[in-house]
Amino acid sequence: MGSSESGISATVAENIGRLTSLTYLDISNNKIGLKFTGYSNPYYYSPHLGDYREPEFEYTDLADKAAEHISRLTSLTYLNVAGNYMGENGAAYISKLPALTYLNIGYNKTGENGAKHISKLPALTFLDISGNEIGDNGTKHLGSLSSLKSLKINHNEIGEGGAETISSLSGLTSLEARFNEIDEKGAEHISKLANLNSLNLEYNSIGQKGAAHISRLSVLKLLNINKNKVGDIGAEYISKLSALKSLDITNNKVSDLGAGHISYLSSLSSLNIMGNNIGYLGAQYISSLKALNYLDISFNQIEVKGAKYISKLPALTSLNIGYNGIKRKGSKYIARLSVLTSLNISNNEIKKKGAKYIARLLALTTLDIHYNRIGDKGMKYISKLSALTYLDISKNNITGISSKYIIRLSNLEELNKSNNYISDEGGIINFRRPRLN
Repeated sequence: MGSSESGISATVAENIGRLTSLTYLDISNNKIGLKFTGYSNPYYYSPHLGDYREPEFEYTDLADKAAEHISRLTSLTYLNVAGNYMGENGAAYISKLPALTYLNIGYNKTGENGAKHISKLPALTFLDISGNEIGDNGTKHLGSLSSLKSLKINHNEIGEGGAETISSLSGLTSLEARFNEIDEKGAEHISKLANLNSLNLEYNSIGQKGAAHISRLSVLKLLNINKNKVGDIGAEYISKLSALKSLDITNNKVSDLGAGHISYLSSLSSLNIMGNNIGYLGAQYISSLKALNYLDISFNQIEVKGAKYISKLPALTSLNIGYNGIKRKGSKYIARLSVLTSLNISNNEIKKKGAKYIARLLALTTLDIHYNRIGDKGMKYISKLSALTYLDISKNNITGISSKYIIRLSNLEELNKSNNYISDEGGIINFRRPRLN
């Protein structure tokens, strides 16, 4: 993006400012506040690009000036200016739009003073102020937005103090507060939001005590507590949330015992439990969740027995069972899931016979089978999956012989064939919209 392009973006905003009847405006991710200044020295090397130099930019006030023009649009009810390097002055201009009910000002540079300006928009029902370094001091200003129903405040280091302020927003039904240094005390504050039906606390540190507090949110339907150190005891607390439809409890050191607790959530239709310590007994517990249509159980240790239990989930349409050591015999069980449209079975040593079983899943449109040593014979079986639009066959000892099989997949839009032995003459270039890695 050159300097003239940044100028054009600001000019466009000036022209938009004349459209005084606008009620909806989205100019997100235009990087208006960046100015191209040249290229780095020295050169870098990339195997894909060869020698190249990185473009360099500097911050400008162009995004703030654009906001000044936008502030004339007093009929706006919806505004998205995310990703434009806007500062606190830009936020001050945005605060002059009294009719706004929806504002996404995420991933700018407004800081805590910007949050103070945004707090002057009392009609807001939706606010995304993620990635603005507002901290707990900036969050305190947002406590006056009593009409808010949905708040996204990710990547702001709000901590316990910010969580306490948010707890005063009693009308909230949806909250995202990922990457915010929220601990068990912060979770206790958030548990006061009795109307929440959607909560995302990914990458915090609420622990098992924080999970106990969250379990008080009786109407919660969607919960993401990825990477929060809740463990099996935390999973037991979470199992009290009987209204849950979707749960992400990834990377939490949950074992078979924790999976047993989760199995009480009979209304779950979506479960992400990847990266834990689940074995075949845990898979047995999970197999009782008959309403599941989405399951990610990758990066566990369920092996062949676990695959057999997972095959008893007849409603599954999307399954990620990668990195579980299920091998060829396990893939035979997975082939029973006849309504699957998306399958990731990567790094399971299923080989060519496993590929033969997977080829029975004729409803598949998405398949990741990388790192399974299926070879050319395995690729021949996979070529029978005519509905595929996405296929990852990387690291499978496939040669140019398989080109004649791959081109049978006429609906393919994306293909990853990296780390095989297929040359450019292999026919891959004939695909409609391939992604060749």
